[in-house]
Amino acid sequence: MPKQFLFSYKTFVSSCYRNFLLSNNKVMVKIVLTFVLFTTIFERVLTQNSQDAGNVYIDVITQRFLDLESVLWKEIEQNAYREDKTPILQRVHTEFLKFYSRPFIAAETATDRVNIFNQTLIESQIFDAERTVTIVKNHILQREVDRSLDRNVIGTARSYDASLLDNIYHIAVERDYFALIKEMGNTQNCSNQYGITIASTSDILMQQYEIVAKARLKAYSIPQLYSMLLTVYNIGNKIDEASVLRKRFTDQSKMLQKRVRELMGSAKRDIWKCDMAADFYDENDNQITHLLDGYIDNEVNLNNDDDCTQTCSDYKVTKNFGCFEGTYCEKQVQPLARCRGTVVDCQFIDWDLEVCPSASNSERRFESLEYASGKTIGNPNLCHIPKTKINSWWRWFVRCSNCFCFCDEPSEKSDRYFSLQPALSDTNQNKVITGIALRKINRIFFWGITQATLLNNGQLNQTRYYYNSWKKTKEFYITDKDVVDGVDYHTLSWQNRSIFLDTLVAPPGYVLTGIRFNSVNGNLVLSIRVTRFDFKSGRLFDSFEWISNNNENRQPIELVRPAESSDKSKSQSIPYTSENRYVQFQPTDIEKDGGQTTVPFIDVQLAEPPNERPTLLSGAGIYFKGESGFGGFVAPKVVTYDFAQHIGYS
Repeated sequence: MPKQFLFSYKTFVSSCYRNFLLSNNKVMVKIVLTFVLFTTIFERVLTQNSQDAGNVYIDVITQRFLDLESVLWKEIEQNAYREDKTPILQRVHTEFLKFYSRPFIAAETATDRVNIFNQTLIESQIFDAERTVTIVKNHILQREVDRSLDRNVIGTARSYDASLLDNIYHIAVERDYFALIKEMGNTQNCSNQYGITIASTSDILMQQYEIVAKARLKAYSIPQLYSMLLTVYNIGNKIDEASVLRKRFTDQSKMLQKRVRELMGSAKRDIWKCDMAADFYDENDNQITHLLDGYIDNEVNLNNDDDCTQTCSDYKVTKNFGCFEGTYCEKQVQPLARCRGTVVDCQFIDWDLEVCPSASNSERRFESLEYASGKTIGNPNLCHIPKTKINSWWRWFVRCSNCFCFCDEPSEKSDRYFSLQPALSDTNQNKVITGIALRKINRIFFWGITQATLLNNGQLNQTRYYYNSWKKTKEFYITDKDVVDGVDYHTLSWQNRSIFLDTLVAPPGYVLTGIRFNSVNGNLVLSIRVTRFDFKSGRLFDSFEWISNNNENRQPIELVRPAESSDKSKSQSIPYTSENRYVQFQPTDIEKDGGQTTVPFIDVQLAEPPNERPTLLSGAGIYFKGESGFGGFVAPKVVTYDFAQHIGYS
C-alpha cells in the first residue's frame, strides 16, 4: 500500500474527527473514533508488513532443505512396503543431486576458505564437508540407482555419523569462533600496507556465518542421505535417528544464529581505504590546486596609494594594485609571481630575500625563500633556477617591507570545484550502490559509484567488473551554458572552504541508492539518497528520501603546520572518527613548504567491499584521515547493511 494513500486516508479521518467533534454529534464522534482506531491498527499492520525482515539466503536454503527432507521421509514411509524401490530411490537421488548442484552450495568453495580469517581453526572442517559432498555426488548420486549401494557404500553409510556437524558447532559456538572473528575485524589496520581495504567487521561476520552455515548444512545433509538410503533398502530403520539429528541440527543452528546476531550488534560497519604509495599522489588528480597560495609581495603593491606607512599584518583582505618598480612581481620571473585575485592574511617575514622561482610550467609560485639571516622556507635543494633578490627600501622615514601573503585567485590553473549533482544508481533496473569514489574531471570533483542488481534475500548480482558496474554523474565544465555556481557546482574560496565530516546511515528497511554534495551557507555537506526495499523479494520501492546532517555547531580539525603534501609521510594516515567535525582546505605550512600546496588532499580511491564481493550498503560518509605534521586526506567511506535482523528470522 503506498505511503501516499495512507497519509491521505489519515488526513481525511483527522479532518472528519475535528469537524464532528466541534458539531457535538456524539454518535458521529464515536463513528470517527472507531475509524481512527481502525486507521491506527491498519497502519501498524502495514508497517509490520513493509518491514518484514525475511531471512538471509543461506537460512532460506537451509529451510528449503529441511522442508525437502521432511517430504522425502514421508514418501519413504509411504513406499516402505513396495517391492520396487527404484522410484523412491530415483527421487532421493534426483533431489539430493539437485541440492548439491545449486550454485550457492557448490560454488565459491575456494573463495570461502581464502576468506576465513583464522583458517587453522575451522578450515579443515569446511574442507571435509566439501570433500565428503564431492565423494557422495561422484560415487553414489551420479551412479545408476540400482548400483548406488554396493558393499563399500553400505559400510560407509552404516559407520558415518554426525561428528563433523558437531565439530563445526563446537568450534563455532563453544569455542566462540565468531568472537575471534569480530576481534580480528575490529582491530584491522593499515600496517604500512598501501591501498588495502579496511573491511566492515559486520560484513565479515556475515560472510563467515554464510561459510559456516553452508558447511554445517552439508555436514548435516550427508548422514540424512545415508539414513534414507539404508531405510529404503531395509538395512535398519533410520527414521527415529534422523528425527533426533534434525532436532540437534536446528537447536545448534538457533544457538549459532543467536551468537552471531549478538556480535553483529556492536560490530563496526564502515569500509574505508588505506593510503596508497607516494607515487600514486604525484599527479594533481587528488588535489585542490591554487586555492590559497603563499606568495611574496611588497606592501607598496597592496594599496591604491603606493603607500608604505602601514605594516604587512594590516593587510587582512586586499588585492595587488600593481607591480611597483623593483618588486618581485615587476620582475615577472614566473607567471604566478603576481596575485590577480584576493590577497589575505599578510605578515612580515624579512627586509631582504632571495627567491628561488619555480619553473614556468610548475604549479608552484616559488620553490624556496632564503632570508638575509640565512633562514630558509621550502626546500632549497629543489632550486634549479638562478635566484632572484628582493630588497626592501626606505622612503623618507618609512620602509617598504616585503610581505608574505596568501593569494585566492580563481583561474584556469585553480581546481577548486565540487559538483552538486547527484550520483544515482539505476533504481529503475533495481540497482543499488555498492561503492563510491570522488574523481576529478574537468577540474571538478564528481561523485562516481559502482552499482549492482539487488536480488532476493539480501543477495546482489555477484558480477563485479569495473567497466560495467562503474557509473559516473553527468560531467560538465564550469564554463558550460546553463551551468550555475551554487546550483550545479560549489566553488571553494578563502571565505568558504569548509567540508563537513559526516557518516550518514539509512533507517531500517532502506538501502543506499544515491550520493551528492550540498552547499549550505558556503559549506560542503554530504547527502545520501536511501530507498525502501523488500528484503525477501529484493524489490526496490518508489519510496526514497535524502538524508544529510546540516548541523553547523561543529568542532574543527586543526591541521598543525602541515607538511608539503600528505604523501610525504612514511606511515599510514589515521582516521578521525568523532562526530560533528569539519575541516578546512588550507595551504601547507609556510616554513616547511612556503604555503604552496592545498591540503588536505582528496582520496580518490574507490570505497567498496574487498575481494570484489559487493554487498548491501545502508550508508556513506566523508571523513578526515591524517597524522600530526601532515596535511592528510578527505576520503569517502561506505557503511554496510545490518544483516543481524535477518539471521534466523524465522
